[in-house]
Formats: sequence, C-alpha cells, structure tokens
Amino acid sequence: MTKACLCLVYCLYLLNVLLNPGSTYSQELKAVKVAQFGKEKFLLYLPLYYAIEEGYFKQAGLAPEIIFAGNDDQVFATVASGSADFGVGDPIFAAIAEHKGLSAKVVALLVQRLSNTGLAARADLKPLTKIEDFKDLRIGTFPQPSTTFSLLTELLLQHRNQVGKASLIEAQIGSMTALLSSGTADIVFDLEPAASIAEAKGFRVVTDLARFTPPQAITGITVRGEFLQNNMEVANKFVGALDRALSEISNDSEQALKVAIKLFPDLKPAVLKTALVRMHEQEVFPQTAKVKRNLWNRSIELRINSGALAPTVSKNLGLDLRFVEEK
Repeated sequence: MTKACLCLVYCLYLLNVLLNPGSTYSQELKAVKVAQFGKEKFLLYLPLYYAIEEGYFKQAGLAPEIIFAGNDDQVFATVASGSADFGVGDPIFAAIAEHKGLSAKVVALLVQRLSNTGLAARADLKPLTKIEDFKDLRIGTFPQPSTTFSLLTELLLQHRNQVGKASLIEAQIGSMTALLSSGTADIVFDLEPAASIAEAKGFRVVTDLARFTPPQAITGITVRGEFLQNNMEVANKFVGALDRALSEISNDSEQALKVAIKLFPDLKPAVLKTALVRMHEQEVFPQTAKVKRNLWNRSIELRINSGALAPTVSKNLGLDLRFVEEK
C-alpha cells in the first residue's frame, strides 16, 4: 500500500472517530447479557430490539446478547445468579427480592401499560365502555399471578356491586381465542400482536383494559445491586440506548413499523401496523426510560393489595433513585 493510501485510510479512520464517537473504531464493545421473559421475541419489548437494530447500543459501546429465560421469576433468578447482567420483565420482583434481603434494583421502565385488548365472538355483545358493561360476563385472562389477572381481579373487586357475577377464567397465553370459540368465555383479554391477529380472523374488538386501569410499571430493567455498584457507567449507557429507542418509537410511527416488520417477518405488515397503532393509542410504551415515581407507586400498591408485599413496605423498595423521575 502506498503512503498516499495509508494517509487516506488514517484520515478516514479519524473522521469516523470524530463523527461516531461510540463506534467500534473508537472503542471496544462491552458484551452484556440480557435475560428476557418468554422463549422468543415479544412485540411488547419492541424498544429493546429497536435499540439493538438501530445500533443505539453499539454506539454506546455495548453488545447485548438476549437470553430467553422463561417466566418473570426465572428472568429475575437469571439476573440474581449473575448469569445475566440485565433482566427484562416484571420489575416488582426487584422489590420482592429486596424485601427478602437481596440487593436488586430497577434502572429503567420499558412498558407502562399492557396492550390488553378485549375480544369477543358473540355478535350480540356491545362494546364495553363503562364498568357496568362487565356485569355477569365470563372473562378470559392469563393465569395468576400475571399482571392481567391482578388488574382484572382488582377491577372486579372494586366494582363488585356493578359487575354482578362477573368471573375470571384462567388460560395460558396462546389459548384466549379458544375460550371464545368454545363458548367458555364471553370476552377475553389478549396482548398484541395476538389481539390484532385474532381481529383479522374475525373476532371482534370490544374494549381494552387501559380504559379502566391506570398506567403502572409493567415491565422494567432490573440489575443486581452488586452489578450496579461496579458498573454504573454500563447501566447508564444501557438505559440511554433504551431511552433513544422509546423516544423514536413514540415520535416516528413509520420507522417503528419499518423496524418491527424486519424484526417480526412471520407477521403480516398489516397486522403489525394495526397492533402498533393500537399500542400507541393505549400508551403502552413510556416516552422515556426513566422510572416514573407515580407508576412505580401504583405497581407497589397493586402487589400490596394482592398480598405479594406487606402493607408496611417502603415504596423505594427495589429502586435506585438515580434512575427515578419523581414527578
């Protein structure tokens, strides 16, 4: 290679470092393991995949590896054991762990509402717009202690005089529409994109749970206290990448759909578009990764009411206040 060529290569290298300070040219990527709920990519966790796909983690100097860990308790166990650096799942497990003497912290919020869409097969069932419309209905839900089950249980208990003999029927994820087809349930609540897939097959959308329940800390990013103590810069970079993704998804629906189509090639683009529009209307994703105090308090209260936490626990339990927005 001639001196002129070497000079050109070096100049290009310097230019790239200046324009992309987070690129692999200017720093070596740090590998981090991320345990998430389930066994495959989940549309509800789009901001995480979006940040990976758009290179936000890479620009921050991180190389995340996703580990599918199973249920929320298994996700937290994976983090607590040190087998993963970050966990994506129900953040309340951090509070429960600290209540038991373990050190665990929530550093980011990923989901503030479940995309719980109410579906029906009965042609005579009118849209459910007020709590009285639930009267005497058989309602399909995911099994306890799922957030969907907890929210519906709380809702029915608070309005027992208005909902009459309304009851919950538990069924596993993936079997909601079977409850409708068999006549076992009058209405079921399902997540996206399952709800939009069901709608495309002829089931009717009659309500959504967001209409009746306030937002809360549904899905968060959890870490071990020891990890956070030794890797604060890594945690800040991780949260910053998620923050960029959440902001862009909130403000650029076309790009969000484009990335989602790439990430979920087995789903029809029309179904994905419907699902993302519905999730945007339901305000499923927060606009920032900061843990909002009111949403966290709501989650603590829900678990106190369900008996998972004692009434005397501190509402700071499981939080690192450096990642909290007190509004």
